[in-house]
Amino acid sequence: MEPRKACLPRQEGRRTPRWVILFDVANFKQLNDLHGHAAGDEMLRSLASQATATIPNDAHFIRLSGDEFAALLPAGRRATRAAQVGGVT
Repeated sequence: MEPRKACLPRQEGRRTPRWVILFDVANFKQLNDLHGHAAGDEMLRSLASQATATIPNDAHFIRLSGDEFAALLPAGRRATRAAQVGGVT
């Protein structure tokens, strides 16, 4: 597996400030245990859809583990709305 940093775009000669929003899905294991993996998968699809609709096109949305996620956003005005949704501001 390639290191994650290889997936990030580079801007030649410039450092690009980024914001990282980390979050987890409360009670995700209980959802899977009580309602089955199909319900958990549907919840994950909904989460991914909402996240990609909220973050800028040049941001990255990553599943870190079963219920932990991260959004890597370029700093700047375009990231402001996603940061508000993530509870950063």
